[in-house]
Amino acid sequence: MADPEQTAIKLLVKQRKTVAHRIAQTDDGRELERLDGALRALGVDPLDPAPPARRTSTADSVRSKVQRLLEEIPGRSWTYDQIIEAYEVRGDPIGGKEPKAALRTALWAMQKDGVAVKLDSGTFGLSAERIAALDDGGGP
Repeated sequence: MADPEQTAIKLLVKQRKTVAHRIAQTDDGRELERLDGALRALGVDPLDPAPPARRTSTADSVRSKVQRLLEEIPGRSWTYDQIIEAYEVRGDPIGGKEPKAALRTALWAMQKDGVAVKLDSGTFGLSAERIAALDDGGGP
C-alpha cells in the first residue's frame, strides 16, 4: 500500500507540471503559486520535487509499551481492551488502523521471546522468567 503523503506529493507534482505547461501558454501564475504553496507545506521544493525521505516514528513500539505496562504490575493479567484503555487514559494510545491487531502481534512476539504468557483466553501477563529477572534487578 502506498504512503498517503507520498501519493499526495506525486499528485501535486503531476498537477504542477500540467499547470506549468498551461501557464506557458496562458501566462496566469495563480494556480502555479497555489500548487507550489501546497508542495512547500509538505516540505517539498517545487523546483526539485523529489519526495522527502520517509519519516521515522519517534513513538514507542507497541511491544515496548506493552512490556512496560506488564512490568508495572508483574502479577496482573491483562485483556486486550484493558491494555488499549490503559494507554488511551495515559494519552499515548496504541497506534495503527487496528490497535487490537497491533497489540495481538506485539503480544505474540513477546510470547515467542518468553517475555509474556497467555494466561486464559484473551488475558496476558509477564512470564515467570521475566518476573524473576525483574526481581533480580531488572535484567533482560
